[in-house]
Amino acid sequence: QCGQAVTIELDAPCTEGDNTTAIFAGPDATCGSEAIGSLWYQYEAQASGLIEVHSNARFNDVITVFTGPCENLVEAQCWDWNEHGFAGEVLRMEIEAGSSYYFRVHGKEQAFGLPRGADCFEIRSLDALPPPPQNDLCTNAQVLEYGQNCLNGETYFSETEGPQPSIDNQARHDIWYQFTAPSIGPFEGRTNTDFADATVLFGGTCDAPQELAANDKGQTMITPELTPGTVYYLQVSGAFASLEGSLCVEVVLADPLLPPNDECNDAIAIELNSTCTPGS
Repeated sequence: QCGQAVTIELDAPCTEGDNTTAIFAGPDATCGSEAIGSLWYQYEAQASGLIEVHSNARFNDVITVFTGPCENLVEAQCWDWNEHGFAGEVLRMEIEAGSSYYFRVHGKEQAFGLPRGADCFEIRSLDALPPPPQNDLCTNAQVLEYGQNCLNGETYFSETEGPQPSIDNQARHDIWYQFTAPSIGPFEGRTNTDFADATVLFGGTCDAPQELAANDKGQTMITPELTPGTVYYLQVSGAFASLEGSLCVEVVLADPLLPPNDECNDAIAIELNSTCTPGS
């Protein structure tokens, strides 16, 4: 409970905890699914500035930040960035000197991953917030030139602007590209990501985007017929929360030829223990 919160110090070794037998206490959670088993930590800010909060939880957790006292808690932030619990939460925030902060770490029932387990809570000083990618927003979409070398980028620290891909309601952390369709086609958008991605092609404008095609299988997407001279947008997202990484996006002419064994009636005969038959 809040009144039994463990005091922590800035830049000190992490404090171990375990919510295996803990009850959920305090105000209702405003993010995440059904809350279970809460652990409480408290910090008295000695100076104003930025901090980075790490739960290091080995269960699917949510961090809620309150300002005190316990008798009159005011929620400052609820954080569930790592929705599927593959790693503990990391929260960056501003603090004010002289203020009391209470951090509640709780598990999520009826969600992916474990709702209970161990954590090792810590807060670290932070000089500055990490900047988002330059093309984090559609209005800052990076320009792709058809047939040119791929453009390197990263999705680290990107937000989820939306629209949400119609084929993947769990996609997060999108960045944007735009290109003008030349007079030839069809085209292939290649993301060359080192993470599982969802790619969406939009027509229209950033204020009124119209989804034209989508792929949640990663790496590549064949576009439908496009209007020459028209600007189109590519949205590249992690396939689900916590998936971020590097990519190199390009637009190339798609190979219109179908493989010779595209249909069952055209199946290529193979022999047992013979050399492999190449295909694509």
